[in-house]
Amino acid sequence: MNDTIIDRALDLKLSEAMGITIYYDEWDTAQEIPLHIPSGKPWKTHSLEAKPLPNFHNNYGAAFSLLDLFKEMTAFKLERGISEWWWCGIAFSIGVSAKGEGKTAPLAICNAALAGLSIFPPIPFEQLTREKLMDVCRKRHIKGWDQTSSKNELIALLSPA
Repeated sequence: MNDTIIDRALDLKLSEAMGITIYYDEWDTAQEIPLHIPSGKPWKTHSLEAKPLPNFHNNYGAAFSLLDLFKEMTAFKLERGISEWWWCGIAFSIGVSAKGEGKTAPLAICNAALAGLSIFPPIPFEQLTREKLMDVCRKRHIKGWDQTSSKNELIALLSPA
């Protein structure tokens, strides 16, 4: 299978985790050029504002821009291994971290960012499912939640004081 297709799937996973809605022009029947509207407004009324989804997986600038999503980040590390393999780590102020690997630095950053987005989703908590909220509590090592916690209790635990 083509690596570009696989990597573009990573870009689509990242956009989903960031809450970005993807659109395709009607002439793009193969869905090769994912588009998004930066303002988040609907396609029907704002399709002229659509921009191509950044190639996070192969563009250093786009990959590094993913780190701006994490306000809770305390440290970031990118290393190249002996066998031309990259490793990326993001440490958060609450003591948890997200890690990612890849054959290139942008891929490693993307994989770490995807893991980080599962801990700190930029989507408002009210829009997340109860299962996702419980998963975020678990990944953040937040005490006070369990299987019987209501969605409102989980939102209160995750919301900044």
